[in-house]
Amino acid sequence: MAEQPTSIDMTARLERNLALLHPGSIVTIDIATPAGQKAKFRTTFIGYLPKQYVLIQFPDANKLGKFSQHLTQGAAITVRGLIEGHEGAVVAFATSIKQTIQMPSRIIVLEFPRTVGLQNLRSAIRIETDINAKVQIDQNYWETTIANLSINGCQLSIVNGEKLVLSEK
Repeated sequence: MAEQPTSIDMTARLERNLALLHPGSIVTIDIATPAGQKAKFRTTFIGYLPKQYVLIQFPDANKLGKFSQHLTQGAAITVRGLIEGHEGAVVAFATSIKQTIQMPSRIIVLEFPRTVGLQNLRSAIRIETDINAKVQIDQNYWETTIANLSINGCQLSIVNGEKLVLSEK
């Protein structure tokens, strides 16, 4: 019989998943009005204090429109952020607004989430590289750099500035 994860294991995983979001990352927030209208807005992830709160910038007031009145204490909100690099994943969590701050900057303070989901977008991890290579296509050789590797292939960066389209035959 498999052991149940402990509260410490769950907290560590929650914080590890949340830590994949770096300060300054662009996130999307989903909000819904009491009448059921839904909207998505882009904003910036500021950071978090474990087990206490998460900070995001207040979205651009010009884009919020009438939804700004619904960004109040207790309002439900979903946050999603794309994790670039070799992970290739989306981090998402649902929480509620703890408070909003107007000065010195417009910030939304969120309740620390109970769970943080991590959805991988790639079937294999990519490893960033900077390897010089030469590729032969037909009778032509191209100077290139291998930008990253995975079990499924690699990404090439052609250095001579010409546009070259590669495809499988």
